[in-house]
Amino acid sequence: MNKYLLFVMLAGFFASCGIPRGLPGPEDLPHETRGAHIHVQKSFREHLNGELIAVHGDELVVLPDLRQYEGPVVFHVDDIYRFRIYYAQGISYNWALLIYPPNSILHGVFGLISLPATILFTSLLHFGSVNEYALRPKDVSLEELKKLSRFPQDVPEGVDLKDIR
Repeated sequence: MNKYLLFVMLAGFFASCGIPRGLPGPEDLPHETRGAHIHVQKSFREHLNGELIAVHGDELVVLPDLRQYEGPVVFHVDDIYRFRIYYAQGISYNWALLIYPPNSILHGVFGLISLPATILFTSLLHFGSVNEYALRPKDVSLEELKKLSRFPQDVPEGVDLKDIR
């Protein structure tokens, strides 16, 4: 039984939370031309990942990562269950999850105490750093959210939303 529990715990750590691909590093933010990555949940089960194109009044215009839509999708703020904006890549500490917990074996008998503590603290370090450059609705207003979109001053006149890629 303990082998299965250990296997499940290790599998969970190895498949840990990740940062969306394609985000700039914090040092590259002033030169980035794309909008921030957004994770929108319309309900508990229905969600969409993509690039924040614009904020138009009380609506968010999102270009989905998956090409299942013809173009950008428009969400009214009142229809969104919750969202999270990733505007830069955090530092991944997957290596710490691989190295430090097995290192507790070197502690001998005290490894029984230090292993859970090491797993807990390296997991907190990893998950905290992954979400370091993430914002939730309580962290940012719609006006501030415009600064993180591809078109901070709304979609230009003459540009059809279906043409945005």
